[in-house]
Amino acid sequence: MNNLGLTCISEELKDKDKKKYSFQTMTRKRFNDLCVRDGKNEAIEELSQRILHNVRVTRYIIRHCISNNILHYRLSSTLFPPVTVEMT
Repeated sequence: MNNLGLTCISEELKDKDKKKYSFQTMTRKRFNDLCVRDGKNEAIEELSQRILHNVRVTRYIIRHCISNNILHYRLSSTLFPPVTVEMT
C-alpha cells in the first residue's frame, strides 16, 4: 500500500512549466496599492484571476496525484491569497 502524500506543490509539475503550475499570491499591501492605482473593482478582478489560477493549479496537482498513486494531498495556504476584502 502506498502511503505517500504531497504537500502543497509538485516540483515535478513546476519543472514542466513554472508559470502554469505555481500558485500566485497577493499581499494586502499589493491589493491596497491596486485599489488606489486602478480602483477597487480592478483590484478585485486581479485578485479573482489569481484565485481562479490557483484553483486550476490545485486541479492539476490533484490529477497528478491520482495518476501517480499519491493518496494524500495537503492544500496550499496560498490557494486563496491572504487578503480580506471589505465589500461595500
